[in-house]
Amino acid sequence: MYLLSNSSRTPVAARLKSPIFPTDDGSTKFEPDRAQWSALVRSTSTPPAAALGLTSDEVVLFRRELLSAARHWTHRLQLIAEKHQLPAFELPASLDGHVEPRIVGTGHQPHVFHSGTIFKYDIAAQFATERRGVALSIVMDTDRGDAGRFAFPRAIDTGVAQVSSLEFATLATPASLFDNGYILPVTELTQVRHRVGRQLELLGKHTAFESFSAAMDVFTALAGQKVTEAQSIARRCLGRATQTWELPLTYLCQRAGFRQGLMHVMRDAAAFHACYNETLDEWRTRRRIRNGLNPFPRLKQRERRYELPIWAINLRNDERLAIWVEPERHRVRLFAGSQEIGLLTPDSVEWPEEAQGFLIAPRAALISMMFRTLCCDFFLHGLRGRSYDGFTDRLIANYCHMRTPQFAVASMSRLLFPDEFRRSQQAAAWHQEARYWAHHPECLLLDVDLPPQDRDAVAKIVGRKAELLRSIAERSGTARPTRHEHSLLQGLRRAVASILETQQAASHSLNWSPAAMEAIRYRTYPWFFHCDSRS
Repeated sequence: MYLLSNSSRTPVAARLKSPIFPTDDGSTKFEPDRAQWSALVRSTSTPPAAALGLTSDEVVLFRRELLSAARHWTHRLQLIAEKHQLPAFELPASLDGHVEPRIVGTGHQPHVFHSGTIFKYDIAAQFATERRGVALSIVMDTDRGDAGRFAFPRAIDTGVAQVSSLEFATLATPASLFDNGYILPVTELTQVRHRVGRQLELLGKHTAFESFSAAMDVFTALAGQKVTEAQSIARRCLGRATQTWELPLTYLCQRAGFRQGLMHVMRDAAAFHACYNETLDEWRTRRRIRNGLNPFPRLKQRERRYELPIWAINLRNDERLAIWVEPERHRVRLFAGSQEIGLLTPDSVEWPEEAQGFLIAPRAALISMMFRTLCCDFFLHGLRGRSYDGFTDRLIANYCHMRTPQFAVASMSRLLFPDEFRRSQQAAAWHQEARYWAHHPECLLLDVDLPPQDRDAVAKIVGRKAELLRSIAERSGTARPTRHEHSLLQGLRRAVASILETQQAASHSLNWSPAAMEAIRYRTYPWFFHCDSRS
């Protein structure tokens, strides 16, 4: 095997751009550095700012109501677990005596979490405890998707089982919205258990198999339960993300303070619409973004009717329609798509009677904007959230004219195949080095301890290349080769590649297909494949 020498040259692979995640099993990321977070949270002596039509005192009252609703909903999970004879789990620590604790917020869709999401929840709870506050997560159950879907590796048996591809299974019945999914019947869960468990066993992932089996025991006990509830119960029963209070967005939208914030945006539709689109244009221009959907599409306007980033969700069929508003003197006409659903007056505190068949909920950047201004003092994102919440920062500053409540990023990568991943990285690094050496054989002599016969061969190639380049320069005064000379240089590169080929095949050749590599490098396998102290 060739060994790198003690050359001072930095290897090419070390200079290559590589993805932030995964870098290794258990790698973590904080933005900004974790030690800086405390300075980003408002002082306990400073009341929350007025925002979206609520005074500072109204925000305080709304937050108390919000925490009470979250405690009630999370406690209800405990009662459901007891009803199904599942192991008791602890609730987040109480803060009796703290009338207005700092709220560290986070949020996620209610699908099967990966380890990075569990890590984000745990860090939110830890930071809240340090600040003598509470961690609160909003469950984004108004989105569309399969809340039970998760990935698993498929094995191929060629004498020795190897990973062959990435496959998907689900724990939930089909549903248009996350809020309306339910855990599968026991017979179908048994099929999922056998299908996924068999692949984990074939691949020798015994710890993952045991963790998966424990989770499936919980989900089987919860067959037929609403998936939004079952996901949280399963995590808590197995000791994961237990110290965060939770509340679905569908519940949050029913709180009076949240409704008041939505009504404020509707009454101020023209100004909000203009500010939203102008902030989007500014954001894209500064970052040279040409994609009209990144980070969000512009809001539309039809004469005096304005589209807003708010859903009207039909409670009869789950259809989501964009809210449009048409301001008139002293009142606002509301539309769900093209259907008029009532009028808002300056005195309205409830939705119009015609809108009672709809759930009115924020969408896009307005979700984060409302949660960060009305519900929490500090917000914690994963990697995906950081890509759009910088825009939300600007929107809050431009529209609310207030100091933007800060957010940070916390994420962790777990690999199901850490050894194979490292081998693939080594092979990729070797491949890049080999390409460099083919063009710069003189560096190969410095970088690698070659066997004597190969060193002699490379030295001859280096000499021949130097002669050829010198001849080109002397003839024309430039370093531009003729077609024939270019062909000779290509031949020298192929000769170097041929010398390296045997070593590359012996030490770094991998028989993995692109589909297998996808499964090996996948970093969002479900949390219940990683039930250990780092999950």
